[in-house]
Amino acid sequence: MEDKGVIQAFGSQPVPEIWVKQATSIIDCHSLYLSPGFVDIHTHGSGGFDYMDGTVEAFEQAAKAHLRFGATTILPTTLASTDKHLYQTLDVFKQASKLTDGMPHLPGLHLEGPYFSPFEKGAMEERHLRLPDERHYTPVVEYAEGLIRRWSLAPELAGSLEMADRLVPMGIHLSAAHTAATYEDIRYCNLVR
Repeated sequence: MEDKGVIQAFGSQPVPEIWVKQATSIIDCHSLYLSPGFVDIHTHGSGGFDYMDGTVEAFEQAAKAHLRFGATTILPTTLASTDKHLYQTLDVFKQASKLTDGMPHLPGLHLEGPYFSPFEKGAMEERHLRLPDERHYTPVVEYAEGLIRRWSLAPELAGSLEMADRLVPMGIHLSAAHTAATYEDIRYCNLVR
């Protein structure tokens, strides 16, 4: 909310503590633009750190690097890996998400894979790819305790539509990625859902 070009209040989202301390200051932007913070829903890391590094420091430093460049909300993104590595990343995120000083908002994780087409795997290691199976993703969802916000998968794979039926009602947003599906395949999925 602004009045005569002066910001009077912040929105309802959590504000990094360092900003609250500066909120009483008047900052002359010298005719530069002021915009809302950027939201990055797919980022594997920054500042020389990867979210799959397995340390709280990697999450903290990568997130702070994003904040320095204007991303005030981020969804740290995993990649197809061993289950052990994925669970370790979930554990580390649970710790890192409690950090607040100088950090952007971390509302949850974006899981990328392992349910991808081997023909469109990109940088994903094929040995970690698999078909969606509730015996695999249900324990992951339960272990994450509500921290998964987005999950990318190839919609043409057997089991993908069933996965959507289970996860979307839980508030997990699904996105098509590393897919060999055609426009018609995806259009058909949307029509019959």
